[in-house]
Amino acid sequence: MINSLQAYRFFFVLLILFSHFHWQGTPLSLIGGEYGVSFFFILSGFVLSVSQGQKVKEGTFNLRQFVTKQLVKFYPLHILILLIYVILDIRDQLGENIIKALLNVFMLQSWVLDNTYNFAYNGVTWFLSDIMFFYLLFPWLYRSIMLSGRKQLAIGCTLVGILLMTIVAATPEVYVNTILYTFPPVRSINFAIGILICRFYKSDFTQSVISRVNNNDRHLTIALELSAIAIIVTTFVLYRFCPPRIGCMVFFLLPVSALIYISAITDNSKGLLTRLLHNRQVQTLGTITMEIFMIHMLIIRIFIILRNNHIFTCGLTASVIILLVTTIAAAYTIKKFYADKIYSIYKNRIV
Repeated sequence: MINSLQAYRFFFVLLILFSHFHWQGTPLSLIGGEYGVSFFFILSGFVLSVSQGQKVKEGTFNLRQFVTKQLVKFYPLHILILLIYVILDIRDQLGENIIKALLNVFMLQSWVLDNTYNFAYNGVTWFLSDIMFFYLLFPWLYRSIMLSGRKQLAIGCTLVGILLMTIVAATPEVYVNTILYTFPPVRSINFAIGILICRFYKSDFTQSVISRVNNNDRHLTIALELSAIAIIVTTFVLYRFCPPRIGCMVFFLLPVSALIYISAITDNSKGLLTRLLHNRQVQTLGTITMEIFMIHMLIIRIFIILRNNHIFTCGLTASVIILLVTTIAAAYTIKKFYADKIYSIYKNRIV
């Protein structure tokens, strides 16, 4: 496990949460959703390549078993929250909602070029629709990226880059969200970039850098950690100047890739940032990011209902603190007493 990346998971899921929490009509984070989603998609490709890539190379990777295990981790919680949303929205356009609910059940909602379907019910679960598609592509993508020659890889990356920019330029404004932000084939580029980072990570050059970092090259470690901080800050600053069709995905490809790469390189260093990211409490928070991601929209919805009915009347600071504490506590409880329990029951039955 690369502990620094585990810690960043918590940071980026908070950005997503803040982007969905509106105060007087304005989200607390104007960058969170796009930044966080790009991070998790690219991270998925990288982590999966590091952990499962050798099995793909040797021909021992069992795709069905892997996908089933991933489903057991999050699908029961997905269905539970979906049922709660269906009950809450039972009076609204029953016929149309049945279709939306079925698409959610089968995690196909992001294949429909309509935001009302993409973000129906627990709006963030379009992410699951995409990630399941990426898992199915993984063995083929891994072999294509990791086992191809440099010239072949360069040509492939160039062609994909041209195709992506063509899609970005040609997408009508009304379809920017549905095509550039949620549509699985387009977002699979993020996942593929994660695999590409793994190739760089395993290169002789990177391994020599890691060796220097692990042997206490202080200057190199400081430079890399400062670069990671600079990437995060610069991305926040420059995002406001991006048009939506660039800011929804393309803008984040380079900074997120660089952040993941640097974090992986410095993970065993003794740098200040690395020690902070390796803090036990921070690592624990990193383990509940999926639960935070899955439940935060429901908690925000309940929070808004209470506020609109004047049951809850705190100011901004108190509201944010209560929201964070409630979400983290609920996520931890759900993981420990629901998600982990179900996974422990079924993981040994998956063959």
